[in-house]
Amino acid sequence: MVKVANTFITAFDRPSFTDEPHDIELKTTGKELSTSEQSILRLIQKNSLITQKEIALKLGLSEDGVRYNTNKLKVKGIIKRIGGKKEGRWQIC
Repeated sequence: MVKVANTFITAFDRPSFTDEPHDIELKTTGKELSTSEQSILRLIQKNSLITQKEIALKLGLSEDGVRYNTNKLKVKGIIKRIGGKKEGRWQIC
């Protein structure tokens, strides 16, 4: 922690992005995740450009089920969508 002009600045070490996905642990998010949510996160880690339709096919879920779970992950602040449906990507927060 560094004090600058009566303001405290704190730096947090974050793992750097690599091509290999790192394991998603509940302790890193501090939130309970369902099996479907964990599976979706793993797919997003492997390919941030993956679509909900592709996720549904890979996991054997309905597109509505994937949409439901991705919305839950958005509300929990774990993922967000950058850009639109066609040219966008997922970001794990």
